Amino acid sequence: GTSNVTLYAQWNINSYTVTYDGNESTSGTVPTDSVDYEYGAEVTVLGNTGSLVKTGYTFDGWNTKADGSGTDRAVASTFTMGTSNVTLYAQWNINSYTVNFDSHDGSAVASQTVEYGGKVTKPTDPTLTNYTFGGWYKESTYNNLWVFANDTVTSDIILHAKWTCATLYALRDIGPAGGRIFYDNGCYSDVWKGQYLEAAPSDCTSAPWGCEGILIRGADGTF
Repeated sequence: GTSNVTLYAQWNINSYTVTYDGNESTSGTVPTDSVDYEYGAEVTVLGNTGSLVKTGYTFDGWNTKADGSGTDRAVASTFTMGTSNVTLYAQWNINSYTVNFDSHDGSAVASQTVEYGGKVTKPTDPTLTNYTFGGWYKESTYNNLWVFANDTVTSDIILHAKWTCATLYALRDIGPAGGRIFYDNGCYSDVWKGQYLEAAPSDCTSAPWGCEGILIRGADGTF
């Protein structure tokens, strides 16, 4: 032509994507954002539309880093698209559960709060008059013993104290035949029951069950 020419650069604006990552989720599906966002466009953060679950944890929004050290992106919040694709990682808060101890008429034992997968701190054994403590069980039917060194918490639980009768025996009154009456109070501290008569020895100190008024704790009910 007959004049100077100026050519102007033309620019196509870049577009970027937003991808969601379940970040160790155990079930469900991540939301899908099919929009190609131009640089500078406003992005609305999606919710947990695919019902993501991580066992023992609660969903707590998204972050630009898997370990949560990036920028938090709350559900339904907005941000401006930058100059690169964005991946948002699900964030998870570990659940805490309550462990209650049912001492079944024994001394009270305080409850504990334990995180998912954690172990219960073994409490001081409870006490119950005339009974021997036999451990904590997972059911009130005493089928499975809770092993503090191995068992872990995955939900709210109640542990049940098991008790074994610690029978007390005593020689008390003189019976009709002149022998000492052998008493057994079972597991009732205020009720003594005569079981049978035992001949009084000439020397009371040699009696296998002791002398009058002496209490002898039966280990297993055998003589």
